Amino acid sequence: MIDLTLLRGEEDTIMNGAKFTSKYYWFGGYGDQDILNYCFSTRALKLPIKFNRPTHYARRDGENVSAGKIYHYAGGSFGCGLGLDMSDPFNRLWMDYFVKTPWFDADSIGRLYEGFLKVCDELEKSALKLSATVSGKTRAFVVAKNMLNVLVEKFSVRSDEEVFAIESSLPLQKLTDMMNTSRGKKIFFILLPGFEFDRLTAAGFIRGEDFVDGYDFSPKEYDSYPLIQAM
Repeated sequence: MIDLTLLRGEEDTIMNGAKFTSKYYWFGGYGDQDILNYCFSTRALKLPIKFNRPTHYARRDGENVSAGKIYHYAGGSFGCGLGLDMSDPFNRLWMDYFVKTPWFDADSIGRLYEGFLKVCDELEKSALKLSATVSGKTRAFVVAKNMLNVLVEKFSVRSDEEVFAIESSLPLQKLTDMMNTSRGKKIFFILLPGFEFDRLTAAGFIRGEDFVDGYDFSPKEYDSYPLIQAM
């Protein structure tokens, strides 16, 4: 929420910010937002995160998504995968308005169907790849704690499989010690946002034999929006 009257009187500040970020761009990757956040950091009231919470992040973290809350409905927020679960109030609301737009026509429905076939093909390939990867080995999982519920649901984790849920980054030495202890017997599925897998290969571990990026095998429902893209 922005005081537009005030903002219009700050053209020089904003333009200087734009020039600075175009030359030294090291902020979070959201150009317009970064400029405003930087230039007006001392003149802004910070609101709770619930006012800027996309629905797909809330679902990912196990939050009870309900119509009684305010969400940032953007990008991949529309459902999961193709997102056609009409029991979800947000999906239903989105679809109610989408079918009234000029974009809901035979061409868009055709593209949606093609996208659905592509998703099914990718899921089949992922299943075959996963089977070949873990053959003869026990799975172990290293996962960010806020992704634990997603891990258990999507990977059908068994009670005899180890799960290491961590709050933040895991020290590389601790991870390599864990992997060395069970090398050849376990394969580690690592689901840590921003994890640098090159550090494991540099330490002598082999991708596909000792470890895999768990995100390669998990549905991309939280980062993609194929229905929107199909339009």
